[in-house]
Amino acid sequence: MGATWLMPMNEVRSLFPDAIEFAPGNLKMEATAFGRPAFIDFMFTDNLLLTIIVSFKGQKTDITYGQTHLLLEQEYGAFPEPVSTAEHTLASSKRIGRIVIEHLRYQHLGMPIEQVMLYRTK
Repeated sequence: MGATWLMPMNEVRSLFPDAIEFAPGNLKMEATAFGRPAFIDFMFTDNLLLTIIVSFKGQKTDITYGQTHLLLEQEYGAFPEPVSTAEHTLASSKRIGRIVIEHLRYQHLGMPIEQVMLYRTK
């Protein structure tokens, strides 16, 4: 989408003028990601972009998870097969250098959540 890791908040805001400062160090906007409507959070530590969280709107089913997972693999290469864990209905993650990409589906307060999280590690 044009944002790069370690970019300061003001530069991300200039790329996405519709993004609002949702909380200190957190810009949020609505957009289409991986072909689906979503909320996108850009999260900063010490004014450096370190995390992007895509939270999908609408249905969050095995089918939508599978479709999104295929798009992730087209963009970033093969991921491990999604598995069920104690915290997640489905989860798969991949590391590319210092970047981790997680595709998660879980329940929170009885509501289904599906997210793609991208974050930079040390």
